[in-house]
Formats: sequence, structure tokens, C-alpha cells
Amino acid sequence: MARKTRPAVLSALSTFPGFASARDVHARVAELGDSIGLATVYRELARLLDDGLVERSPDPGDGRYRRCDETSHHHHVECESCGSSVDIPCDDLARQLAELAESRGFRLDHHVIYARGLCAACSTDES
Repeated sequence: MARKTRPAVLSALSTFPGFASARDVHARVAELGDSIGLATVYRELARLLDDGLVERSPDPGDGRYRRCDETSHHHHVECESCGSSVDIPCDDLARQLAELAESRGFRLDHHVIYARGLCAACSTDES
């Protein structure tokens, strides 16, 4: 079943400018002409997440996903208005966070940074 659902879910995710819920993905899959159930979309998103092809929104409790081709550790900035998101590489930031934690007696095992604001287009719209 994954052979049919994986391309459909990835194709649907590619149409969103940022993160999308499983229900949104399910609806888009149907719009694109495939017929798979919502539970199947959830299962495929979980597999894609495990395979590193999809990311889950870092917002705690948020069940939204996006396709991600970036393999190195990175974070995102998400537009609060339109929902678009961009990848932010963070090698320097990760090093600085580790140093800051160490200076306070901690060993940093992992970190999650969730940044939100307005994209250029939405900032212009509000002017």
C-alpha cells in the first residue's frame, strides 16, 4: 500500500507553502485525484517522518507536517499570516547553544527552536 500512498501524500504536501495538517493533506490528495483514507494518510505521514522526508511542526501539540528535502540539522521560520515557512541552517547557533548550556553546567542533547513572524509578502500587505 505504501507504494501508492507515498507518492500521493508527498505530491499533496508539495502543494503547501508550509506546514499542513493530515486532514488538509487528505483533502489535497483527493483534489489531486487519489482516493486514500484519512487513517492511511496519518500512517504514511508517520512513515515519511521516520524516513526523514517529512517534518512535523515544532510547535508543541501541533499536528502539522511539511515536505523537507534538507538533510542537515535546521530550524524554520513560519509566517503567522500565510503559513509559509523557510529552512534556517543552524550550525553556528547549535554551537552557541551548546556553549551556553555548558557554561551553566549542562550538556545539551538536543534543541528545538520555533520562530514565527511575517514573511516579506505579508509584511508588505499589512503596511
